[in-house]
Amino acid sequence: MGSRDTNGINTDTGKSGQGEGPGGEHHIGAPEIWTRTRGDMATRVTRDDYARYIKDIRFIAEVEGSVVLATKSRYMFDRVDGEHKRLIQRLWKAHDPRKRQVRLICWATQGGEFSDLVDDPWSVTESPDDAGQAPSAESPVGRDRDDQSFDTLVVGASNEKAAHLMRHIAEGGEMPARLVLLHGRQGTGKTHLLTALQQAVDTGNSGRRVVFMSAEEFQTEFVSGAIERDTRALKMRVRSGDLLLIDDLQWIANAPGTDREFFASLRAVTAHGGLVVLTADAAPGELTGFSPRLKSELKGGASVEIGLPDEDMRRAIVRMHAGLHRRKAPDFLIDDDMVERICRRVRGPGRELTGVLASLYMEAGIGQHAPTLEMLDRVIRSHEGEQRPPTLDLIKRATTQVYAISKTDLTGPCKAQNVTYPRQLAMYLCRDMTPKSYPQIGNAFGGRDHATVIHAVRKVKRLLSEKPETAGDLEALREAIFDLQAN
Repeated sequence: MGSRDTNGINTDTGKSGQGEGPGGEHHIGAPEIWTRTRGDMATRVTRDDYARYIKDIRFIAEVEGSVVLATKSRYMFDRVDGEHKRLIQRLWKAHDPRKRQVRLICWATQGGEFSDLVDDPWSVTESPDDAGQAPSAESPVGRDRDDQSFDTLVVGASNEKAAHLMRHIAEGGEMPARLVLLHGRQGTGKTHLLTALQQAVDTGNSGRRVVFMSAEEFQTEFVSGAIERDTRALKMRVRSGDLLLIDDLQWIANAPGTDREFFASLRAVTAHGGLVVLTADAAPGELTGFSPRLKSELKGGASVEIGLPDEDMRRAIVRMHAGLHRRKAPDFLIDDDMVERICRRVRGPGRELTGVLASLYMEAGIGQHAPTLEMLDRVIRSHEGEQRPPTLDLIKRATTQVYAISKTDLTGPCKAQNVTYPRQLAMYLCRDMTPKSYPQIGNAFGGRDHATVIHAVRKVKRLLSEKPETAGDLEALREAIFDLQAN
């Protein structure tokens, strides 16, 4: 059993408690809660981020009602505190009956505060159970994590060549070049393809050894080794594999020392019959900040472009990842209306679509509740940030497109029902979506007075309560407005 000292520090490092907590609640030790939380993190962050930043975080103590977790270095602390702390807190509270706050520290700079409790939190190697089934840095994140496998890869015109090539490599097929570069804008699935390739090779019993790291990690390890005047560990790691996978090559641009070491590593791997697969945000000829010989090496390899997904692919991506969330939470049901709303409103690459789904999963209580359109709208608004309101002209243009009427009809004196109804909807949305006054809106619609706009707004509000289809008409018009804003 642990104890609590006079400073309010609980040094309990036990596993599942054998007694009862407050109110007869079964006690779960804080270290075990961290183990469970870390296991959850493995399914919610990228393979690289888990292996590099999350896996080695240690539970230190409970201090005055907060739990203290530590990273080894300042670099790791900055990354976790900036990008993952909020998710760690949410997942911790999901397991912790006491809903304690998480305090993250950097052991290198703040560890002295707890040195009387723990000499070195990393002196004891954790078992797989203690590590929340944490994967090794050279293996896919979690054998139970299949959200970046070939099975979950949505293939379409934008990525079919790259997907076919990665499967070919996984199957051990002959290659015309020993270096391959996948290129495309951020979020188009390049990391997914690398991870799928790694998993397929690792589970295929081919005997090939895969080394997977990001270019940022390569640079960090090289710089650390250079400071210590010993880069042997990096050389051994990178050159030990038959298949070297490097993600986000652009990270090492404009770094001459790293450039030289990277070039030497590529040559060493390929000279011994190995294969190198890289990803970058531009084609070999368009990459900047690299030495001429490294650019020449890249141009001498095979390159495949990955484009943005088309509309069918976007829908398939949303449905696929919603299904992955539903494996953990059966109530996380995304209907067709939600799929369409996500695809219309979120116009970025596939990563942005899956990011909205992950946020919706959190909004729904980590999958404990069924998601609603209201939840989805909150998530999308947060995703979009503070978006400028549409202009009155843009709302009018969207209305003419949706209802196939001319701008002259919309703003003119025509009183036909097929014109007055769209006009009233447009006036309502001008009032609802912009800060413009009634007179300003009236002036934009052919110089009508403010009373006409007030009448239109009241009419639409009444129709919303009397005719359910009016809400759908408004929503279709809103979506058309969002589409025009995005383009």
